[in-house]
Amino acid sequence: MKKMLTMLLALLLMTTTALGESSIPDEVTNLIPEGAVLLETDRDDGLMEYEFRDGDMFYEVVLREGQVIALKTHNAALKPAKENKLTEETAIAGLNGTVLYARAEKDDGRWLWKVIVQEEEGLAEYEMNAETGEVMETEMYFSAEIEMPPEGYRKLDLELEDGRLRWEKD
Repeated sequence: MKKMLTMLLALLLMTTTALGESSIPDEVTNLIPEGAVLLETDRDDGLMEYEFRDGDMFYEVVLREGQVIALKTHNAALKPAKENKLTEETAIAGLNGTVLYARAEKDDGRWLWKVIVQEEEGLAEYEMNAETGEVMETEMYFSAEIEMPPEGYRKLDLELEDGRLRWEKD
């Protein structure tokens, strides 16, 4: 039984690798570390999404009409902080571009800093540990520009809907 499970696992890994190598565009593989494992692909609303894992790091690359429009990363080893020890100045230090939004937020009793920056490559959203400043998640929307949200939109989250960025209401 153990041999059979080992053989099935090896076959699954070989199949995943073979499929992954032949079906993932260079535009995607150039953005993720070599050796990252393909977890899932999904086609939805004209978008093609590829999800990968490399240790504690998770990557999602989104394409529309063959062009990369978004890269999202998540470090599963990092969690929000028990208390907020950062100032806005320290939270945004080292980020390049124009800061559109920076705020400490409490999520399920834990603290994080959410920062949205208009960078040269596009629009970036960072979530950082509110004690250490370590980046837990990033979302980069290439060639994207966005105006500040209309009245009534207090919680600023960016959502990729139909390939467009939208502000989400609180």
